[in-house]
Amino acid sequence: MRDLYVVLGIERSADARAIKRAYRELTRRFHPDVNRGRAWSEELYREIVDAYAILGDDRTRALYDEFGELSLTRGFDPARARAARERARPDDRGPPGPPWGSGRTAAADADADDDQDLPDDADDLDFADLKHARRTVFDDILASFWRGRDVHLEDDDDDADDVDGGMGRDARAEVAVPLARAVVGCSVQVRVGAAAASGRIVDVAVPAGTLDGAVVRLPGQGEPGSPPGDLHVTVRVLPDPALTRRGLDLHLDVAVTLLELYRGDAIDVATPRGTIRVKIPPACAPDHKLRLRRQGVPGDGDAVGDLYLVFRVRLPSAGDAELLRALERLQADARPRG
Repeated sequence: MRDLYVVLGIERSADARAIKRAYRELTRRFHPDVNRGRAWSEELYREIVDAYAILGDDRTRALYDEFGELSLTRGFDPARARAARERARPDDRGPPGPPWGSGRTAAADADADDDQDLPDDADDLDFADLKHARRTVFDDILASFWRGRDVHLEDDDDDADDVDGGMGRDARAEVAVPLARAVVGCSVQVRVGAAAASGRIVDVAVPAGTLDGAVVRLPGQGEPGSPPGDLHVTVRVLPDPALTRRGLDLHLDVAVTLLELYRGDAIDVATPRGTIRVKIPPACAPDHKLRLRRQGVPGDGDAVGDLYLVFRVRLPSAGDAELLRALERLQADARPRG
């Protein structure tokens, strides 16, 4: 599994603004819509989105910086992880450091061969990818490292049980949002809880311009505890047969008749931002694109993409004898190819 900072191409000292800027730039560059036919782009795009979901949040970033890939596992408990780290690195060996995953320091890696206090199977934490890490249960890792014995804090057993059972775990959910709604932002509901009938209903605000695979975090909306866990909602943007996103620009297919196109009629067009009235340029060619400035996807700051209307001529069904005679009369002598 690649270091998440390497995925976004940033330094570990990067601030939140630099992280967001790198994310925006990379998702625009490697979005599958602008790399059609390149199978690698979708995998790379997912990797970028996943990295930002962690580094773009102060809490999860701090845990990743301290514990590396271990912090991504299910049910991760930082208090018990610190206790395990202290157990692996006695005080007389110097300051403790994260013994697992991408959070390890270069010095720790250099001394790995000499560190006899680390479990023999510590290398098992070299996860293949982010999904692999998130499917792994934190308690299973500790049980494997310490041969079935639980890792407690320095307090007594009762206090340790309180810490282990008191912290609410993060919950995860997934919602599907049509592209037109993702462009302008919307609110959707998800049900949180093991049983659908008894689960809580949570409102999720999907920001305008959300990309497919983006993760929205709702602090304190996960499983109950002290403190409660967070809810991480993955947004799946559904494709639209008529609407396509390319970076911040949108391309919308608009069905018109040959008469409307030739005559240059004013027509109503349903866009993600509402219905607008558009004047077709008289006698424009089929597939002509009409640009509407700043009607596309919102970006950083005041940046907004454009909306391109693509006129698609919809011909009547075959077999209209009267239409055929009219076309023969009007265009029998036409020579469009020479």
